[in-house]
Amino acid sequence: MKKLENSEKEYLYIVKALAILSVVCAHCGSVPEGYSFGNQMASAWLGYCGTMGVPVFYILSGYFFENNKREWKDFWKQKLLSIIIPWIFGASILWLYVVLRKGGISFEGWIKFILGNGSSFYYLTVLVLLYIIMFPIKKKRGVCEFWIFLSAINIITTSFDINFTNGIFINAYLNPLNWVGYFSAGILLKRYHYMEKFKNMSIALLPVSLTAYLILTGVHYMKGWTWSYWSNMSVINIIVQIILCFGLAGYMMSKEIFVTHLVKIGQVSYTIYLCHQLIVGALVALTNLWDCFLLTIIRPLVVVVILYAVLYMMKLFFSKYLYKGELLLRLTGIRE
Repeated sequence: MKKLENSEKEYLYIVKALAILSVVCAHCGSVPEGYSFGNQMASAWLGYCGTMGVPVFYILSGYFFENNKREWKDFWKQKLLSIIIPWIFGASILWLYVVLRKGGISFEGWIKFILGNGSSFYYLTVLVLLYIIMFPIKKKRGVCEFWIFLSAINIITTSFDINFTNGIFINAYLNPLNWVGYFSAGILLKRYHYMEKFKNMSIALLPVSLTAYLILTGVHYMKGWTWSYWSNMSVINIIVQIILCFGLAGYMMSKEIFVTHLVKIGQVSYTIYLCHQLIVGALVALTNLWDCFLLTIIRPLVVVVILYAVLYMMKLFFSKYLYKGELLLRLTGIRE
């Protein structure tokens, strides 16, 4: 596999760091009814931020997938170690954490939870499906462009509740047609060497995308409109968020104070995704003891910083002092 340049690796890790912060935002926004306007607005804003991360991760997954030179068997051997085993392990731990508190232990419930039917692990189920779908056909002419077009149509029809394909895949989250467009866009970014151009364009458009994002979130809040992956304006909203994410990452590349820590957060973003909900619930419950919008806004950052610190110490301890430490690191999804 062709090695990425160090500057490109750093940039993409920073994109990952921003994307995982967005994913955490999606699960941190709950506040009690009756709390202040500021707190309700902070909660809504975290929800708005929370739809940026998953599309960005699919773009990056497609980007790295295009670089794959492994044959089918070797590809899945690598994915088994890097994605599937940590996924099953991490999802099982979270499932036990949920059912031991709330009840409902069953084998069927465990399988559904791992596959993302009622949990955030739908991302990995769809990712595996996209690998299977795209592996034999990604090089065929026009395939990625076709998937982008079909995915956009699928998202739009889903937003108007007239999409029949979601029922085939249980729900919209598990429907690969809602995500394959992002994955295909990542493939094209790599195939035609557009990432540097896209980064520069996103940096240049950063004032525009940030302004558009603030206007869109404000209008959605004031109008009471739904903001989701397939709300009526989802295509526009998510395009703006994607440009904003890549532009912010490029801007932060120029700020040395951010680079080191953001790169390290990006390196453990998969592990943060797998285990962040283990502490989100407790943090939300604790901060909801006070009606303070600042405590609500900083929740995602607190979660990411805590996990970053814990994972850094785990990596240091396991790799240096613990027998079979590499195996434990693999189980938690820590790759570097």
